[in-house]
Amino acid sequence: MPTYMMHLLRFSLFLGLIPVLTMGFLSYYIAAGDVEQKVLASNTQLLRRNEQQIDDMLKGLERSTLQLASSPLMKQALQEKWTPAHFQEIREMSSALSNLQSPVMTSEAYFIHLGNGTVTGLDRFQSLDQFKDRDLIMNYASHASSLFMDTSSSEIYTTWVQKIPLFPMRTGPKGLIVVKMPKKHMAERLSRASELGSPYIIDAEGRLILGSIPDSWQNELDSAVNTEVLSSLKNTGMKKQTAAHSFRTKVDGGQYNVTYLHSASYGWTHVSVTSVEAMTKQTQHIAWITAMVSGVVLVVIFVTAYIWSRRMYKPIHRLVEYSRQTDIGPDQNAQSAGLNELHYIEQSIRRLSSSRTELQAQLSTHTEHMSESLMLMLLSNRIQADEFVKRSSRCGFPKSWQALSVMKIQIDTFHLSKYDEHNLELLLYAINNMVAELISPASRFAPVILDHAQVTLLIEPPNSAENAQGNDLFYQTAVQLKDQIESYLQLQISIGLSRSFQDLSAAPEAYMESASALRQRMVPDAGCIIRYTPQRADHPDGRTPYAKLREIEEHILYSLRKREQDQLSLAMELYLNEITENRAFQPELNILLIKLAMRIIETAQTQELELHLGGTLSGEKLLSKLTKLNTKEDIRYWFEQQLFIPIIHAMEQQAEEQQVRIASRMLEMIHSRFDQDITLESCAAELNYHPFYLSRVFKKDVGMPFSEYLTSYRMSQAKLLLENTSLLVSDIGRKLKYANTSAFIRTFRKWAGMTPGQYREQYERSTVRTKAEPELELKREREPKLEPER
Repeated sequence: MPTYMMHLLRFSLFLGLIPVLTMGFLSYYIAAGDVEQKVLASNTQLLRRNEQQIDDMLKGLERSTLQLASSPLMKQALQEKWTPAHFQEIREMSSALSNLQSPVMTSEAYFIHLGNGTVTGLDRFQSLDQFKDRDLIMNYASHASSLFMDTSSSEIYTTWVQKIPLFPMRTGPKGLIVVKMPKKHMAERLSRASELGSPYIIDAEGRLILGSIPDSWQNELDSAVNTEVLSSLKNTGMKKQTAAHSFRTKVDGGQYNVTYLHSASYGWTHVSVTSVEAMTKQTQHIAWITAMVSGVVLVVIFVTAYIWSRRMYKPIHRLVEYSRQTDIGPDQNAQSAGLNELHYIEQSIRRLSSSRTELQAQLSTHTEHMSESLMLMLLSNRIQADEFVKRSSRCGFPKSWQALSVMKIQIDTFHLSKYDEHNLELLLYAINNMVAELISPASRFAPVILDHAQVTLLIEPPNSAENAQGNDLFYQTAVQLKDQIESYLQLQISIGLSRSFQDLSAAPEAYMESASALRQRMVPDAGCIIRYTPQRADHPDGRTPYAKLREIEEHILYSLRKREQDQLSLAMELYLNEITENRAFQPELNILLIKLAMRIIETAQTQELELHLGGTLSGEKLLSKLTKLNTKEDIRYWFEQQLFIPIIHAMEQQAEEQQVRIASRMLEMIHSRFDQDITLESCAAELNYHPFYLSRVFKKDVGMPFSEYLTSYRMSQAKLLLENTSLLVSDIGRKLKYANTSAFIRTFRKWAGMTPGQYREQYERSTVRTKAEPELELKREREPKLEPER
């Protein structure tokens, strides 16, 4: 069967199958879901009815026990010590305990008097020590709750325990009311419906309380179902869990739906397990009917789709046969590659229409590469002019001209722009494309990129205007290019122009002239257009300019040592103006700059500074980068960032470290000689510094003057002597080198806000109070605690 016809048939079947299958699946799942929701709703009603019945039964028992616990008979029993002689009271208590059978079928009921150690039941009165469940009763007495049920100690009974009084004091309960209820009688009150599942009740730990579970399910329910039920209750909070919930699980190899409802009254959980297979059994009939109807519809759709697909394919078949007959370059592997008939027709048409376009594009690309290659060979003097003309006949170059000139465009700097050095090649490529677009092919040869610059051989056409000929025309072209490139790329450039020439053999020399013109651009500064002019020696005797240059260098080094950045910037600007404006220095610009950099580094090394020049660059690479700078602004920026700022920062750090050492030494002298005659002048004499310098360094590092810190430290020592010794105030003043006691007291009052005597009295009072507080607290704990009368 043809490929496209197969696609049509598949598409038709797809459109017919989706509605039929969707309708069948939706009808089945909707019916199954409705049945399941009804069963789950019935299970929920069953669990709520069971919950209500169990709660009513237990609340009736709770009311009866509370009524008995608050009766006069119970108060009499707690206050008196019964013996077998109190048969009348014992009979009344047995009668009261028998009344507890009315709300629920109780098996046994006891009143245990913990104080007397007696047990009173429906038919007994005996000692607690002789009671068979004595250990269990004692466990009940120590239970944290006053009213609770025990479901785990017996598989037959559920035990109801009521402490008396209901809220016992610290001494514990005085009595217990214990009621045993048979679990089978309680289970009889559970509503059952076999088609809705198996209901049962578990406690807070997952143990079965009421109801029955098939033996084959027991282990799986304990390990999976009940565990998941309890986990859900803990996550949502048992006290907040009032609605019924359900989930699916596997039990005994089958799918079952578990519905559970938590009873907040007594902490029990009602659970019902229902077979999913039983719930969805009725929906299987719907599934079979839906499948049969869908099958009939699918057969009709298949036959209809096949007939219409054949009719729609006939026009496509005729087009394929025609394409095979007229295709000039048929693809023999089109059908084997999995292409359908429409793809084959499309490829055949594309081959017919694009053959000429592809040939022209290939020829244009080849011509462009050949043009650039020939220009590079011409400018680098690797090809003769005759050979260049012969090989460039297919490149579309102009055949005649009045004059030629080489234009070289170079990027000045990156640190003032949004680019960096890594973008150099990309920027040169952009400039090369702009030159090709802005200058018509009749006025240029192919623009190329050479020696990290853009180079173009400009042409003055034979029919150019008389007022814009030769160098004037080339200069106007350069001006227009510079404005366009700087406006579009926001980048500062310089352009070098060679002298005009006519013979192509002079192109290599003209390229060297344009490069030489760019090397002179530091004289008029960056961002300029320079025509090449031969250099002349303006100063045959170079001693005078070198002497002036030496004087400027000394001024730079002096300003650096003094850390005067303003003077340093002015001196560096003067130095750059001198070496760029004086033609005598042009041949040795790089040597002079390297010499100045070496003198600056040598000056820093003599002061033993810890320098990190150039970041991760070595010294050789750092100076090599200096020789590649093109403008005065780049050179000034390099000296500032790589030398001046790091060296000044190192000098300042060295000065700060020296000041810190001086201040630390003065602090040590104060701390060790505070009880001696120590002054700022004596410290200056010992440290060999001027007192004024020491005063400024100490205040800057410590934050207060020398005399103020000395007084503060002596006062802190005076406080220690007042607290820890019995020395007189006058003795302390003399020890701290005060001329008289009045001066010491006056200074201490100004510093502490009180006299030395007042400070000592205040400290002694606070010490006595601190020692007395633990003794008073110990005395209070030893006093007997009296219970309040009830």
